Amino acid sequence: MLLVVLIRSGKWQLHILPISSVTRRLKKKMIAFSLFIFGAQFLNVLAKTNDTILVISLRGLADTGIFAIATYVSAALEIPQRSITSISIPVLSESWKNKQMDNIRNIYAKSVSNLLVIGLGLFGLIWLNIHNLILFLNKLSSGSKGNYEIIGPVVLVMGLAKVLDLATGVNGQIIGTSNYWRFDFFTNVFYTILSIPMNFILIKSFGLMGLAYSNLIALTIYNGVRYVFLWRKFGLQPYTITHLYILAVTVLLYGCIYYIPQSNNLYMDILVRSIAFLALFIPIIYYTRVAPDLSDFITAKLKTLIPGKTRY
Repeated sequence: MLLVVLIRSGKWQLHILPISSVTRRLKKKMIAFSLFIFGAQFLNVLAKTNDTILVISLRGLADTGIFAIATYVSAALEIPQRSITSISIPVLSESWKNKQMDNIRNIYAKSVSNLLVIGLGLFGLIWLNIHNLILFLNKLSSGSKGNYEIIGPVVLVMGLAKVLDLATGVNGQIIGTSNYWRFDFFTNVFYTILSIPMNFILIKSFGLMGLAYSNLIALTIYNGVRYVFLWRKFGLQPYTITHLYILAVTVLLYGCIYYIPQSNNLYMDILVRSIAFLALFIPIIYYTRVAPDLSDFITAKLKTLIPGKTRY
């Protein structure tokens, strides 16, 4: 429909451009590269979506609905990852072209720090309020108690898998823009071959929790292979002891907020837990500067609120 409207507007014309000499000379490499990239992305999507098909066939529509809700909740963690990976690709390509390894190392380290902090923050807001989501869904079930309690542990495991994926930064984009871009395709083949049978076996044995554990195990191995490859091949190792400290402190913070007495008012409970978590989490991230870009962003916002102050 959009194409018809565009043609009828009279502002669209099809121009057949001559094939350039560069295209003629490099067409085989261009086609091979495009097919490998397309194949890698297709397999990646297949590995991450075959679980829904297996739930439908093995567990029925009721469990599929529950698993879909858990998937949507945990998928919220992927939003910042998509933005950062999209931004990083042209910068990484230019850096590889100019052999600027220091810049690639810097991008890798920053992506790990920023995505880890964002992932821990979003996961904290989700996990600390998951009981409110369950309560809300049960209330929607015609006033009767629904079977949504399983969403809690499923979101916990799937959320941890997403945080782990975020904590590996732009490893796939670094490999995909390097001369070893075929390795990106092969790791996605490995990921797909690993995830499908493991999903089938674990969902048959442990139900929805088996599927959640399968996602966690597959993503751990998948990203572990990529991490080792970048470390061995290019000497890229973005992690420091600060990341471990932040992880430990955040887990402790989760525990403290989690045991706040629950309010009878669902919305008040969400507000109290979210504010309490952010009021502690943001200052910790800011003063430790584990993610300098985020700390600088907070500083810039504080300057606009309180002019004349340069450090808080």
